Amino acid sequence: MLFQVFRAYARALHFAVIDVIYREILVRVLTMSLILLTYFGVIDFEQFMWLFVGQYGLTAIGMAAYLLAKKELHLGWKSGFLTPELKKDIIHYSGFTILSGVGSVILINIDVLMIQQMVGLDQVAFYAVAFYIVAVINIPRNAIGNIAVPIISDAWKRNDMAEIQSLYEKTAINQLLIGVLLFIGIWANHETLFHILPEEYADGKWVLFFVGIARLIDVGFGINGGIMTNSPYYRFDTYAGFALIFVTIVANLIFIPPYGISGAAIATGISLFFMNFSRFIVLKWKYNLNPFSYRTLLVLILALASYGISTFVPQLENVWLDLIVRSAVICAVFIPLTIALKLSVDGNKFLQEIVQKVRK
Repeated sequence: MLFQVFRAYARALHFAVIDVIYREILVRVLTMSLILLTYFGVIDFEQFMWLFVGQYGLTAIGMAAYLLAKKELHLGWKSGFLTPELKKDIIHYSGFTILSGVGSVILINIDVLMIQQMVGLDQVAFYAVAFYIVAVINIPRNAIGNIAVPIISDAWKRNDMAEIQSLYEKTAINQLLIGVLLFIGIWANHETLFHILPEEYADGKWVLFFVGIARLIDVGFGINGGIMTNSPYYRFDTYAGFALIFVTIVANLIFIPPYGISGAAIATGISLFFMNFSRFIVLKWKYNLNPFSYRTLLVLILALASYGISTFVPQLENVWLDLIVRSAVICAVFIPLTIALKLSVDGNKFLQEIVQKVRK
């Protein structure tokens, strides 16, 4: 909890990069290291649990040290700061934020609970593995969101709709570019991935596909959640979140009986589309904000073309070599054309800066 407080404070001060380093990189590296140490018998499960909890204490201390170094961590109480009006606003906003968080926790776990009850506990494992393979698509979105949300909050404060529109469109195209590249890379190699895993996990093949599509829908709509929760219509997200729980339950009841865990994945896609489309409608209707452009269509066409070309690569006997070659073919088609077509202004600008530094 202390780490989350420091994270939120750092983001509010526009120190988003350090937040990404700690949360998206350091925590994941430490967790993976602990898992490997446990797997190879270097530490036992009890030691793993102590170290797993301890890593969050370490990151909290690191975040606090960074804020102290920046002279932004001030402990104390400023009298008169918390006026009755401000206190009322904080309680009101926090209440809706907490309710949204509760709704999110329910949504994250509802498909697993329904699979367990309707299909069986053994199927939960197959679903979870496929689900977490495509969760990698969300990592760039989380990183971009951590950087963009404080800027959006500041733009709302200044009522700078032009900047909000620019960020909305840029985050949508950048998230979609990275997300679709990851997805076609995963799907093109899904046979190899399931060949590495035990045979029974192949049941998660279509979970991989449908949840992957669901994640693409989520990233393709841009940072609509960050825009909505910082807007005067922040209450909408809470109401829509609880409506989404109902939609998710109904969708699972419809699709799980005939399709099993693949049906739960379809329900996830429907739910994420419902949430993102409802946000899109409100932002378009109230503020004329739109994340899409002709580049969105070009990205999807390019993704299909890259995947199509990868299917002509013959299956290699060595699964690791096959994975590398197939992924390299996709990247060799997708990345140069993305740069040539200037699909991402930020991406091309970043590349130009790197080229200039190399030339120097």
